[in-house]
Amino acid sequence: MTVEASRRPTSSPELSPGTGTAAGLAPRILAGLAALVPLAIAASYVARIATDVPFYDEWRFIPFIEKWRAGALTWADVVAQHDGHRIVTTRLAILASARLTHWNILYEVWGGFAFLVGTGAILAWLHGRATRSSGAGWSVASAFALATIVFGLRQWENLYAPWGLCIFSLGFFALLTFVLVQRRRWGAAMATATLASLSFTNGILVWPIVLLQLLVEEYRVAPSGAEAARRAARPAAAWVAVGAAVLAAYFSRYDRGLAHPSGSAGVIGLRFLAAIGTSISPDRGVVSGGAPLSPLTGAPLSIALGVFTLAALALALRPRPRRELPADYGLHLAMALFSLGSVAMLALGRSYLGLLQALSSRYTTSVTLLLAAVLLASARPARPGGWLAAARWGLVALAICGNVIATRKELQIVRHQAAGLREWARRVRNYRSTTDGEFANPHYPPEQVRRWSAALEREGLSLFHRPPGARP
Repeated sequence: MTVEASRRPTSSPELSPGTGTAAGLAPRILAGLAALVPLAIAASYVARIATDVPFYDEWRFIPFIEKWRAGALTWADVVAQHDGHRIVTTRLAILASARLTHWNILYEVWGGFAFLVGTGAILAWLHGRATRSSGAGWSVASAFALATIVFGLRQWENLYAPWGLCIFSLGFFALLTFVLVQRRRWGAAMATATLASLSFTNGILVWPIVLLQLLVEEYRVAPSGAEAARRAARPAAAWVAVGAAVLAAYFSRYDRGLAHPSGSAGVIGLRFLAAIGTSISPDRGVVSGGAPLSPLTGAPLSIALGVFTLAALALALRPRPRRELPADYGLHLAMALFSLGSVAMLALGRSYLGLLQALSSRYTTSVTLLLAAVLLASARPARPGGWLAAARWGLVALAICGNVIATRKELQIVRHQAAGLREWARRVRNYRSTTDGEFANPHYPPEQVRRWSAALEREGLSLFHRPPGARP
């Protein structure tokens, strides 16, 4: 067997009868149309609720912008830690926004949404590859479920908060890295892996995960284990060298005291399972910030669904002989591992806040690539029946059901949520007369918010760049 022949995938999806014909094209069109529905709903939701006013972590960037405008900003300020993260890409985007738009925060919100759309586009392409020989029912149902996972309103905090730029760019760069590695675009993959690392701390996970992805892919196509190791040696060496340089720079003068402390091992494990299961939980108190949390179904149901998701993952990515591995097995494995690693980091890093905090909507985005990996890897089960077939349809049903409930609930309160942000903007604009009670929030003292509001006015930033009542 020649080297070229040995590298040809032996388990690439085969075209089913009718693929490429009108009959085969119809399911793909239906799948695409079904996927556009959650995207359109999410875009409408963001447009209705997002407001050009700082809140939560965004306040902490005001001194950063002031320093830049004073001509005193250094590269050390750009790469400085933000808690346990180095959010270089976000800080650069904020500088660009301050320069071009006087820090209109809506550009960060929509910039994050653009990265989310990019992630959805890549997953749609991978879904098309995975379902070439799947039935029409599975193609359409899984496409809709995947879109509800990517664009679902259960992640409502990330959708309209400026920090979504961090979260969604991280997922996009990580997924793009794995796709580029699968296609042997090593230079581009190193660039996107670096961007992922500088978007959020979770991004550093791509460096070791890609090494495993490379070994799995070479094992799949090589005639022997020794040949697989030989082929992987050169790209692996280059990857390790670049990754070591990036990680050395990342952890240079790293202050662990700025990272969040951790709690007990038992709480960490339960938080890990709960965070995974929350992403598909139909409990109204879990999926929305506007419903009370049920003590009977909230955390217990999320933990049970976390166990179910891990079982479905184990079935979808079960070990098997090399010639039976699907063409994108390594890619799906990398997606799942990155998602699992991200969830483990959040379960560990904020475990001092307890179990219920792991049910927060902001964490469901971290599970996206895990759920996507299960759906993509199970597109062609070995048998029509069996545990994998039951698990994949169960996951589709839970994803659709949970996200439909979340969408319905969030759309019911979107006016209330938007009114709350508009009222916060009014208080910031009138900071001189706003009382401490009106400025009360769980993050910063009212006097600090008042000083930052004065800085916004002094610099003409965000909502102070426009006259009162003007639309951004």
